[in-house]
Amino acid sequence: MKKNIILFSIVFIAAMVIGPIFAGAGTLYGVKHPPSGEPVEVYEIDLSADPATFTLITEGSGTPIASSSYNGAAYDAVNDRFYFTLFNNTPRDLWMITDFTTTPVAPVVAGTLTGGLSNGTFYNGKFYYIGHNTDTLYEVSFDESGYVDVEQDKGSIGEGRSFYFGDISYGLDGVLYGSSSVGSAQYFFTYNNGTYAEFGDPGQSDALQIAFADDGKLYGFSIADKAFYEIDKTNGTLTFQCNSDLLFSDLASKHNLILDIGVDIKPGSYPNSFNLNGNGVIPVAILGSETFDALEINPDTLIFAGLKVRVRGKKGPLCNLEDVSGDFSESLEGAPDGYLDLVCQFEDDPDAWVVGESGAEVTGQLYDGTEFTGSDTIRIVPE
Repeated sequence: MKKNIILFSIVFIAAMVIGPIFAGAGTLYGVKHPPSGEPVEVYEIDLSADPATFTLITEGSGTPIASSSYNGAAYDAVNDRFYFTLFNNTPRDLWMITDFTTTPVAPVVAGTLTGGLSNGTFYNGKFYYIGHNTDTLYEVSFDESGYVDVEQDKGSIGEGRSFYFGDISYGLDGVLYGSSSVGSAQYFFTYNNGTYAEFGDPGQSDALQIAFADDGKLYGFSIADKAFYEIDKTNGTLTFQCNSDLLFSDLASKHNLILDIGVDIKPGSYPNSFNLNGNGVIPVAILGSETFDALEINPDTLIFAGLKVRVRGKKGPLCNLEDVSGDFSESLEGAPDGYLDLVCQFEDDPDAWVVGESGAEVTGQLYDGTEFTGSDTIRIVPE
């Protein structure tokens, strides 16, 4: 079966709490929840022990000072920049700490945004947040120095609901998870390619702060419980992970920086059959989507099942941008979905294949160095 493109989604999760696990958990970042008037403190949090252990990454120089809490935490791992905001502050400034994990400097204002800021996440080179007490999603892009370049209103995602956060967090597969509350009711929510849905009460007295750790798992922090939970993304179950001696008003993901993207081998056909003769090329489409821009792919870095892109002399890799696939709702052959795809011709090699059907993987990098991977099935038939 062809692999679907990355869907711009926010998954809502029903939850129950089950027994403790400690071993094998990952690390992520958190902004300490301070008494009023204390400068920002950002920690690396290790969830493998109980209670969790902390490493202070940086402490603000006294500016900015939150009157309530620090929120909107998001980490740009490619450029080693950490972003955060003051809870629903005016002016609505986005603050930046450069050289975050090496020699962090005092926070500076990266730009002023439109919506109220109480949540945030970083994905594929952009900062995302939902306006506080609204359901409007905003996308923020940056210049080379990390300052705000363009902010886009991506529209209403929650059918007019007023989200009180809680938090949001993108996974590397392009899925955006959210945790919010309405009155005393806490819930997780999803926005899946235009469809909004909700899944019950997670059983907590407050909306969780959520983020992905470097083990690829989604975790939530409850300020009321002073505890971290692993969130099962398939059914919403909360599993107690560890206690915390510190309070955190927001978490930021610490990803392994490998995006999971959509791939369509031999777009427009299914199954993806090829003769084992090594005389030609194999077309492969790397699928663009609402959250993945195919223009950002560096064609020189592409490898498909060990094969390289055919090169046309001085013209470079044999690739072109066109919308060829991504919509599999009507047929496994795929159809254009309104987003540009990068279609490349890979040099065939009979030694790379065995007769039969198997998976084949594409790896590569974006121009900013972010790595990605994706796969589809291929059927090899005798010549």
